[in-house]
Amino acid sequence: MINKKHIAIGTGVGAVILWLVFKTKAKFHQLVKGQKVRGDDAYGNGVFGAPRTHDGDHNGLDIVAQPGEAIYSPVDGKIKQYSYPYPDKSFSGYHLLTDKYLIKLWYLAPTLHPGDLVKAGQVIGFAQNLGARYPGITNHVHMEVWDLRKMNVAIDPALLF
Repeated sequence: MINKKHIAIGTGVGAVILWLVFKTKAKFHQLVKGQKVRGDDAYGNGVFGAPRTHDGDHNGLDIVAQPGEAIYSPVDGKIKQYSYPYPDKSFSGYHLLTDKYLIKLWYLAPTLHPGDLVKAGQVIGFAQNLGARYPGITNHVHMEVWDLRKMNVAIDPALLF
């Protein structure tokens, strides 16, 4: 027979388990101070899954960043390589690797080199000016997160902040 004492103990144990789950869940560090997702502008929307006319849905998240603004590493990891969103290399970024994720960051001028280890919150570059190529666009840094444990499936970075 269950009595009030058993219910109180069970509720307390459940609360401790929930607290541990939320306390130990690793969260990404913000890319910029006061982080905000790019909303609608003349070139679309910056949320994960937003439709794109040229190559399917948006696989990333666009974080508003002013040209020259410091960009911070979202995680502890390693700079795998430089990365370029366009063949002309007019903009740049990184592939950042952790044991769980491959993170693609674009539209930032790198300050580190492939092979460098980084800590979450460390400055890794400075936002570039997208307005030079796309007049009227909201300046931003693009971030994709690919889950290495799930056959390289793109996941919504907003779920990790």
